[in-house]
Amino acid sequence: MKVLKFIWVLIALAIFTSSCNHNPEKVKVGILFSSYKASRWPLENKYLEEKINELGGELITKITEGDELEQNAQADELFKQGIDVLIIIPVNANNAAGIVRKAHKKGIKVIAYDILVRNTDLDFFVTFTGVKAGEYMAEYTVKKIPEGNYILLYGDRSDKNAQDIHKGVRNVLNPYIEKGKIKILFESYTEQWATENAEHLAAKAIQFSGTKVDAIIATFNSITYGAEAAVKKYNLQDSILVVGHDPDIPVCKQILEGKDVLAVHKTVKSIAYKTAEIVFQLVNNQKIEHNTFINNGRMDVPSIVLDPVVINKNNIQQLIFDEGFIKKEDVLNYRPE
Repeated sequence: MKVLKFIWVLIALAIFTSSCNHNPEKVKVGILFSSYKASRWPLENKYLEEKINELGGELITKITEGDELEQNAQADELFKQGIDVLIIIPVNANNAAGIVRKAHKKGIKVIAYDILVRNTDLDFFVTFTGVKAGEYMAEYTVKKIPEGNYILLYGDRSDKNAQDIHKGVRNVLNPYIEKGKIKILFESYTEQWATENAEHLAAKAIQFSGTKVDAIIATFNSITYGAEAAVKKYNLQDSILVVGHDPDIPVCKQILEGKDVLAVHKTVKSIAYKTAEIVFQLVNNQKIEHNTFINNGRMDVPSIVLDPVVINKNNIQQLIFDEGFIKKEDVLNYRPE
């Protein structure tokens, strides 16, 4: 009888141990995109999902196109779906604090992704250094045009990336400005990083500058496209240098041809994979290695800041084509209009 009782105790212990070591429910991760227009976002979502699935979770994706109210509603949908961690690229870096507070009330961890959410208690922030990107753009422009009249266009004022790029650009240009070699005709942030807003700003700056414009530093593809449209409107393509492209297809074509163009790239696979790893460290209450703290107006947020890279003929295969950012055949088949 005693032997039988002992066997039953062993069986019960085995069942209990098994249930403690096996959690059949996957970690649910929600992500809110503020836009999906830039070519990097679909690819980053793909890499996030790939790594999160590999680590034993699932990713639920919600996308808006600059609509703050829609993003708030999407956050509520994710909360109802029982997510454990929220990754957010906010439409409005200030007002998104409300989404973070709601998440925390429900016990959901929050990671700000590439755009810092301000004035709230964030769990983590992952981004690239905008200062370095701005310095790359300004250094290239000064090398091309060491003396002349410049227009400077940045992203949305509420976005720390835009502020950091501003700082980087000015780090390089200020000595030239102080010596009187470079004159800033116009300088502005661009609401929501929108192409149409950038075109309006650039067109007005060209129209009312009262002098020749030599260069426009337009610090992201969406802003660059707007600046180029304004330059084309006044038929000044041959006299105004526009700098600020990410590695899009026309720029990659020029790089393969050996032409001297600038393309500053955020390596999407590295930031996506790193963020996926942080998700599971947060869920498991593990210590997360970070390389800095960034103040968001309320707290010093533990952060990982990655460096962007300049794409050239030597690294374009690995960082652009192999990562799937752009297909090589699309670049080779591209023909300018």
